[in-house]
Amino acid sequence: MTRIRLYDTSIQQTRQIYEQEQYLAIAVSNYFEELKFRGRPQNTIHSYHEKLLPFIKWCDSQAISKIEQITPDIIRDYFNLLSVNHNPGGVHGYYRVIRAFFNWWFAEYEPEDIKNPFLKAKMKPPHDPPLDPVPNETVKKLLETCKTNRFYDIRDQAIIAVLYDSGIRANELIMLDRSDLDDRTLNIRFGKGKQIRLVHFGLSTKKNLTRYINKRFDLEIALFISDFGERLTYDGLRKIIVKRSVLAGVDTPSLHSFRRAFALNCLLANWDIYRLKDEMGHNSLDVLERYLKIVEAMRADLSRMTSPLDNLRITQEKKKLYRSY
Repeated sequence: MTRIRLYDTSIQQTRQIYEQEQYLAIAVSNYFEELKFRGRPQNTIHSYHEKLLPFIKWCDSQAISKIEQITPDIIRDYFNLLSVNHNPGGVHGYYRVIRAFFNWWFAEYEPEDIKNPFLKAKMKPPHDPPLDPVPNETVKKLLETCKTNRFYDIRDQAIIAVLYDSGIRANELIMLDRSDLDDRTLNIRFGKGKQIRLVHFGLSTKKNLTRYINKRFDLEIALFISDFGERLTYDGLRKIIVKRSVLAGVDTPSLHSFRRAFALNCLLANWDIYRLKDEMGHNSLDVLERYLKIVEAMRADLSRMTSPLDNLRITQEKKKLYRSY
């Protein structure tokens, strides 16, 4: 009889734990602990947090607090809403992170009464999204909005310069510490896939960074800080670019478009593609080969416009036209 009572108690406790784990906030917290246990890089965990938190907040606004309440239709509604302000590649990035969380939870707890909503709410990855770089003229206008001696202008100018002149990822920028800066190099310690690498930048960026560092009188170790003196977040970085775009009167470029511009400008300057791969922290040449095709097309267009023989023929035809008048 005692055994039955203990058995019944253990079942009840298991059910209570299971019900607690169904709460989204608790489940997400446990998921991050699991990611740390797996040894995921800090910037990866930070990126997951940036993508999961908006989903949790949206669910809360819809009076959804438990995983059992989330259906395939709810998943579809959220991503349809997300697609209003994000490009297909960005939406699919959110999709992969949230799907990974649900896959982990259902594998971890193996519930018998509910099914993973992502089994039916499937999203196809975008096919070769366009590699649109931030236009050079846009970068020039963004920098022109940072002309005063105020701290925020000096900081934002340094941020834009680093993004454009080094090709680092946005997540890599916000994870930089002051100690990672050395003359004209940055030590990327939290690269994608735990890669550690050195990146280089020009004299103008060095000047901007030096001016920014000389304005810092705080003890925060982060290289780039928010308006509140704390390490800059991904969302904070994006807001800076949005603010500068409004002041410059230009369309807001994506954070990743600065990296694309760096790659294209380097290839146009005849950088060795293997050197560029190492500089940008790519595992393979696949992405850079797509950039290379764009560069080759640009050079072909330029060749057609500047062909000496074609221009000679055009000049001769103009002369004949003038003589006919």
